[in-house]
Amino acid sequence: INVRAETSDNLSIESARLYSAIVSPDSEVEIESVVRSTGAAADNIVRLTVDGEARGEKPVRVPAGQAVSVKFPLSGLAEGFHQGEVRLATSDAMPADDVRYFAIDVRSPPRVLIVTDDASESLYFRKALEPARSLAQGESPIVEISSADWMRTDVSSFGVIAMLNVAQLAPPGWSKLADFVSQGGGVFIALGARCLADSYNTAPAQETMPVKIDIVHDRPPTRLAVGDKPHPLVARFNAWGQSDLADGAVLRYWRVSPTKVATLTIMNYA
Repeated sequence: INVRAETSDNLSIESARLYSAIVSPDSEVEIESVVRSTGAAADNIVRLTVDGEARGEKPVRVPAGQAVSVKFPLSGLAEGFHQGEVRLATSDAMPADDVRYFAIDVRSPPRVLIVTDDASESLYFRKALEPARSLAQGESPIVEISSADWMRTDVSSFGVIAMLNVAQLAPPGWSKLADFVSQGGGVFIALGARCLADSYNTAPAQETMPVKIDIVHDRPPTRLAVGDKPHPLVARFNAWGQSDLADGAVLRYWRVSPTKVATLTIMNYA
């Protein structure tokens, strides 16, 4: 005996997605929900709640058998962990899929230490990272030093160290960087024309480096291959409508060989 409803009309919230679950206190995050109708067209109201507080609602009309996207901007969250939900105002015969939950971790940006041989090379890198709020208040989470000062700099208060085109480090310098990583710090290493392969391929350097570097390759010119399913880090550029990553000609680049099993290649050269 087949016992069922004569119609299978149902309105559901399929998802409550955030671009990033970790945001800074002064930033705005967007929650996107997909509302789907199974069966007939339906009208309803989608409500956003965070920590039990109503933060917005939007009417929605979903055509029969289709889905629509509903987006909510969210800002002004205090530092800490927050829980929220996106819910249909009017429930139906299947209430289990009328709500979706999400969580947001609001935290201040980590302090970043930039290490360079030439301070002029870090200008655009620093501008890209420095929050406008920090500049307006005269406080910046970013500190810059010369590579000559690396060994006498206390790095305990920093969350990330960025090595930008540093020619070389002595073994104690690489060991200091490895200790920083082992204690939970993040490292960004940009290989430039000044870098010396012999320094980056030493045993102390390879404790941190995910690759060994070979030579600078300068012919023929190539391009970056973004791929059909780019890494989320690269996909952001596609979402912004900027295709410079794939369009720009690369005239010179370091040839490298991954050395660690956990190494993840985000992009290749075409």
